[in-house]
Amino acid sequence: MKQCIILCFSCFLSCFSSCQRYDSQLEEALILGKENRGELEKALAFYEKDSLKLEAAKFLIKNMPGHYSYREVDSIEKYYDAVDSVLKYVQCSREEIRDTLEKVSQHFAMNYYTIPDVEIIRSDFLIANIEKAFSQWKEGEWATHVSFQDFCEYLLPYKAVELQPFDSWRDSAGIKYSKGLDELQYCEAYRGSAVWATHRVNNQLREDVHPYLLDYNMYPIHRLRTKTKLPFGVCEDYVEMATSVMRSNGIPVMMDFTPQWPFLDLGHSWNVLLANNGKNIPFSGAESNPGEPHKLGEKMAKVYRRTYARNAEMQDLLGSERYVPETFRTSFIKDVTAEYMATCDVDIKIDSEHSKYVYLAVFNNPSWIPIAFAKVKNHIAQFKKLGKNVLYLPVSYTEYG
Repeated sequence: MKQCIILCFSCFLSCFSSCQRYDSQLEEALILGKENRGELEKALAFYEKDSLKLEAAKFLIKNMPGHYSYREVDSIEKYYDAVDSVLKYVQCSREEIRDTLEKVSQHFAMNYYTIPDVEIIRSDFLIANIEKAFSQWKEGEWATHVSFQDFCEYLLPYKAVELQPFDSWRDSAGIKYSKGLDELQYCEAYRGSAVWATHRVNNQLREDVHPYLLDYNMYPIHRLRTKTKLPFGVCEDYVEMATSVMRSNGIPVMMDFTPQWPFLDLGHSWNVLLANNGKNIPFSGAESNPGEPHKLGEKMAKVYRRTYARNAEMQDLLGSERYVPETFRTSFIKDVTAEYMATCDVDIKIDSEHSKYVYLAVFNNPSWIPIAFAKVKNHIAQFKKLGKNVLYLPVSYTEYG
């Protein structure tokens, strides 16, 4: 009897230890990985004896739910290859190329279903990206000033934008856009300067892609080596390119955007560099460099930064509201308005019993576009960090019927 009791107690301790192996957020991600859990755990096991890289792997896996890739990899690759063929052989105006590519896109018209990264990512791909990012951070020239927390956002992610393929974008872009970077070490003023490295790489990108702003109606291109061949794009395209290209060279860069100008019928995206002095310096991918004028004097109501990590505030909004404005249908943004301008907080009294969240909208000529949100507490909605001298309209979404 005594032996049996000891055995049962031993089993209990074993089970309890197993349950405590991962924290709740990591365990949740592993569960969401389904049949792919083993691949995720391989990456964790690989870094069992390296505490910092283990924390990096945990960061990526914890925040992986909500990030997606295309399910039909062969189909989307054929589409990208078809675009490459057009760009290689068709010689005509940018508008005519745009029209041709839109027809190509229609030829591939289908529902490109997505699948969570957590269900398909392979351990070797994840490990290779962690190793490359750490090498850039610890052994490179341009990110030695970056803290581990910032490293996890500015350099570590295995893809720079959503739906980017799991390919060797770091290696290929790092080789293609690194010309002249090593020369900076010979000048005391330039050595180790993330600002001057960004200048050098961004100038190469501009010379390569010859940016030309032109709207289009086709499936977006997320394969970097194809995207950089497009002879046209919108500002977000060049921002995405620059993010991938900079990170491939170990330069810590993120993407910021204002969802809606208070005076124009559109929003805007741009890049920010985490400079050696710890400040985020705006620049425009393939266009303006850090320190050069970028939209000076143009008022903004709100500015958000695209992140890899999930924002708990956004998750709460998405989890409790059935109808959410397009800007806020992602967990991967955070408010950085205060980095750009003097802001103020505004409290609004809410009489309705049904509104959990209230929005502030700005007018874009034909309609009002929500650009900020606040949770209603005790009939008060407190909007924080609003751009000043902008006309806002409080709005709410209500379900009828």
